[in-house]
Amino acid sequence: MRVPVYLPIMLDCTAQRCVVIGGGTVAERKILGLLEAAAEVIVISPDLTPRLSELAEKQGTAALAGRGETAELMEQDERAEIVGQDERAEVVGQDERAEVVGQDEITEVVDQDERAEVVGQDERAEVVGQDEITEVVGQDEITEVVDQDERAEVVRQGGLTWLARCYASGDLRGAFLVYAASNDRDVNEAVAREARSLGIPVNVVSHAETGSFISPGVLRRGRLTVAVSTSGAGPVAAGQIKGLLEEVLGAEYEPYLEFLHTMRTEIKKREATSEVRGRLLRKLGMLDVLNEIRQGTFIEWTPELIDGWIAANREE
Repeated sequence: MRVPVYLPIMLDCTAQRCVVIGGGTVAERKILGLLEAAAEVIVISPDLTPRLSELAEKQGTAALAGRGETAELMEQDERAEIVGQDERAEVVGQDERAEVVGQDEITEVVDQDERAEVVGQDERAEVVGQDEITEVVGQDEITEVVDQDERAEVVRQGGLTWLARCYASGDLRGAFLVYAASNDRDVNEAVAREARSLGIPVNVVSHAETGSFISPGVLRRGRLTVAVSTSGAGPVAAGQIKGLLEEVLGAEYEPYLEFLHTMRTEIKKREATSEVRGRLLRKLGMLDVLNEIRQGTFIEWTPELIDGWIAANREE
């Protein structure tokens, strides 16, 4: 059997729509990693782990449908969309009305008795809140909520949106990344098939060979990111190797790399020639700053100290 050779890459997931199918402990690890990477995470699962449920409750300051509220969404082949950027948004409270207009859809939001109607084509979706409904409209982002005859509870937590229902075909449209992390192998395979048909990278936790990428063990120290993978040989071994690296690469690497970043930025800003920049960067690497940080003797460099060091080390 051919051992897959994976290409290690570092993805910028900031504000990217990433879909996770499943809400168990494995899905939790995937979700927390995505949130750490500032992704816009959509979780589709009837239930969540206690930690994810707590996260969904505590962080939810802008909710499409909060605790105790439901969103009834009717759709055939299209989605009801709340769209920003080139569209016109009028938001009015109390005696006012809020209209968000885009394409062929009109979203009307009325406070007090608070009733939200999302109208598109021949379809109508009604979203009813308790005390208030906050709509979040992004620039290049679209918050889409899909259902047929089901009722879905949706909790929006900054970067986290929870659709409290089972996966359905069509849920992956517009996704940047997909994680099939349910406890049902057949569901995971269906998710993988849809993702592949849409050309979306997918990770399948139940059987990695069905997906198009795997997730390594990750060690972070500020700007330092170290990924460990055994190419599917064993997550336990990957965890042990990560533990060894944690002992070698201690917390001191975070301030050390911040220092190097500051110095490199200043050198590039002040020196026009690549020859001088290269010379200064080589000398910078010879400084014993890392050990000073370990010993607690390092003193942060002031702008004057930086100026003096660059001036004194510009020449050979």
